[in-house]
Amino acid sequence: MRHWYQLTAITILAVCGCSGKNLPSYYRDYLKETAALIRDVQKNEADGFYFWTDAHYPDNAGNAVNIFRFLQKHSSPRVIFFGGDASENSAELDESLSDFLQDIHRIKEFSDIILLRGNHDFVNYTGDFKTEWGKKKALPQEEVASIIRSASKGSVVRDSCDRHSCYGYFDRNGIRYILIDTSDHVADSTVIYGMSDNQIDWILSEAVLKAPQGSGIVLLSHIPLAGQLFQDFVPSHVEMRRCLLGAVRAEAVEFAGKNYDFAGRKDLHFLMVLSGHRHRDSGDNSDGILQILTGNDSLTPNPRIESPAVGERGTVLEHCIDYVSVSEDFSTVSIIRIGRGQNRIFDVKK
Repeated sequence: MRHWYQLTAITILAVCGCSGKNLPSYYRDYLKETAALIRDVQKNEADGFYFWTDAHYPDNAGNAVNIFRFLQKHSSPRVIFFGGDASENSAELDESLSDFLQDIHRIKEFSDIILLRGNHDFVNYTGDFKTEWGKKKALPQEEVASIIRSASKGSVVRDSCDRHSCYGYFDRNGIRYILIDTSDHVADSTVIYGMSDNQIDWILSEAVLKAPQGSGIVLLSHIPLAGQLFQDFVPSHVEMRRCLLGAVRAEAVEFAGKNYDFAGRKDLHFLMVLSGHRHRDSGDNSDGILQILTGNDSLTPNPRIESPAVGERGTVLEHCIDYVSVSEDFSTVSIIRIGRGQNRIFDVKK
């Protein structure tokens, strides 16, 4: 029997003969203005990137591909990071994943794109069992990793000792982008929140300690690592942030019986942890690491939490995507919002 992702790949190849729908007319003036803002901030940045998260297909307006194509053409091209949660809670997983992966394939035709793994990647339901929906379905870890890796386009360094991992790092223009998998295990058709000891060890020892001299460090995760911005207590997430704070302070830290000495890495510049998951915009750096959250690209907000405005289909407010710019001196993070929400500026050390 073929695995699900093999069938999906065949489906994608069959449909990609068409170029997809065109950019709706209501976007053109808006995106011209947005591209001008992006070009302006790019003049004084060390690097920039797009951050697109919580798309929750099929609960999505479906114009992200055309938005990215326009902006990459009318400003200097930058890598796109998808922050996780490709599908929504629904009875059917295959339909949402098929739509999402078709869009990812189209983006790869004109841009680098790197996927992070969220708690809805790839599962039809993450809450309590719902009898009217039937049985939960979560793809096995090896299939999740296969989709994440094959759908990404960019030079991501992975853990060679864990062939089913979804974490890694990506270097560009003096910045090391570290990709964290905050739900890195599937058991009994359920996605497990948390990070394995092996992942934390690899991130600390390989991604952080061995970063090039003078690197800016940007950490990308689906679930935020700051407890004050995320009400659920996940012990491994807390441990990861504790260890990162040691790195920020250039101190030695211990985790799982192993010592990590960051005293010799005072040259590193820890810029931010950027996450989704909470379906809202917020930021905090009270403990020494700037944690930024960005809103969901899906049309319907999560009713359990504070959310940005509901996506308005057929308007420029139907999507929620960030262009993130790091200043040349690593002191400022500027975010230009494409769609609903506001532009934001953060002082890295304040």
